[in-house]
Amino acid sequence: MGDEQHKQDKLQKMRSYPKSPVTEQGKRYQVRVQRRTEALEMRKRGETYMAIAEALGISARQARVDVQIALTPEQGQERERAAELRAMEEQRLTMAVKAIEPKVKEGDLGAVGRWVQVSERRARLMGLDLPPQPATKGGNDGRVTIQVRYVDDVEP
Repeated sequence: MGDEQHKQDKLQKMRSYPKSPVTEQGKRYQVRVQRRTEALEMRKRGETYMAIAEALGISARQARVDVQIALTPEQGQERERAAELRAMEEQRLTMAVKAIEPKVKEGDLGAVGRWVQVSERRARLMGLDLPPQPATKGGNDGRVTIQVRYVDDVEP
């Protein structure tokens, strides 16, 4: 019981320590998170990456990266916003398909090309274009062997 009391006393003492001020690194992180949140919100409103870049004082490439990072599942607070953006993009793509569908049915090659572009965008949005994951084998020593077989190497 003495050890338990000692742990409780130590924990209580630690809680009474004054909070450390936010570090410079922590401030920069907060600024990045805020910028990414703003970039995602602007993208949801239909802004281009160039417009986002100009509004936030960053490059268009950085605007794209910020939106992509905000869309990753690891950004817990952004999950709902990212889901909203994906749903909005899906609606926009559906609207585009409906608009060009009559021309595609008529055989208009330009419309068919647009249809393919929209389909490719939808596949990327839904994560359908991810490369297949290679099979792995793990040993007892922690090392992993990856075996890649090409179609030409597989015997029928």
